[in-house]
Order: sequence, then structure tokens, then C-alpha cells
Amino acid sequence: LFGHDIERLEHAAGAVTSVGVRDRGSRSLRMLRADAVVVACGSYSAPLLRTVGVDLPVYPGKGYSATFALKKPELAPHVSTIDDEVKCAMSRLGDTLRVAGTIELSGYDTSLDSPLARARCRMLAERIEQVLPGVCDTRTEEEGGNPRFWTGLRPATPTNIPYIGRTKVRRLWVNTGHGTLGWTHGAGSGKAIAELISGERPQMEFGFYGVEAPGQQLAHSGP
Repeated sequence: LFGHDIERLEHAAGAVTSVGVRDRGSRSLRMLRADAVVVACGSYSAPLLRTVGVDLPVYPGKGYSATFALKKPELAPHVSTIDDEVKCAMSRLGDTLRVAGTIELSGYDTSLDSPLARARCRMLAERIEQVLPGVCDTRTEEEGGNPRFWTGLRPATPTNIPYIGRTKVRRLWVNTGHGTLGWTHGAGSGKAIAELISGERPQMEFGFYGVEAPGQQLAHSGP
């Protein structure tokens, strides 16, 4: 469903019974039922799961990116690049360069107008000048530039290992906590959770959440 917000999980007798979703346009609420429910809401998985008594240590890590116009496109990288020395990643997007490379733990705040947020945005501009001096237009808007800054929340875990598997609530599964590698791990995680729900053992060796170790029978989280 596009254009809907997940509002709540309904549960009874130790099992999830339905998911409440609200249409952003009409504001109408729908209750959806299914044989299995997978919570894959990134950083917002933890507060949703807590409403049914599942407490996972998934924290919102606020990440920043900046997109700068290229002044010298011939000197900019054409493939995604990471500079370990200054801890920043660069991706070429046409005639612009996107730079990312910082994280903070500040709850669910995604604003860009706090003193700390402004300082981190300036830091991204300084880092790209350090790595590729003069290649990007890093001027501020006040100086005549047009940098585009953005923030998003990464679902971080203490071990940097995601939670993929079954919860203690019957019919309720999780696929979250991938940190900075959500796109990278998305296809494999989706395949693994589908296999687990079907009662199969995924081929990959991984400590699936709430799932027995290899050699033990894999219980099916059904009705």
C-alpha cells in the first residue's frame, strides 16, 4: 500500500491479529489481516514492536548527506567511492556529487536547523574539499551556492548485525536493524525471511532471531 502509515499492531492470545494502516489522504483507517506479519520499518520498527511487548535494541542513527554541483566534472569519480581517512562516501549523480559520512544518536529528529546539524553539514563540505579540492561548488546559499542537504535515520544495532527472524509473538516476524546497509542486504534479507516463514532453512549461515540453531527442527510461526 502506497500513501499509508502503519499505526498499530493488534494482538490477542499471544499472536498478532491485524495491522492498522491509515490513508494519508482520506485519513481512513484499515485493519489488515494476514497469516504472517513482517515488521520491516527501519528505525521505526522498535517503537512499533514495543506496543506488543517485543523489545529490540534498534536505535535511530541520524545520517547526513550533501549534494554539490560539480565545478570540475572531469576530476570527479564516476563510481561510488569511500575515503577511509576522512570517513566519507561519494556517489556521482550526473553533474552533481553526493557526499555522506556522519552519524549521530539524537532520537527521531531529522531536522537540519539545529546548531549541531548545521555544523555537520559544514563538515561534509569541508571533507569533500579536503578529498577533492575545487571539484565541487561547496559554497553556502549565502555565498551564492546551492548545496542540498538531507538527513535520514539508519536502524542501528549494538552489534551492527540486523534482526531477521521470528518474535515471541506468534505470526509476527522482523527484518530490521541493517544500519547503513539496508539497500545492500535488502534482497538477501527478504529472501531469507520468506524462507523462514515458509518453514525452510535459508542457505546462508546467520544467527536468525528467534530461530533454532542448525540441526534443530525449525518451528513454523503459524496460527
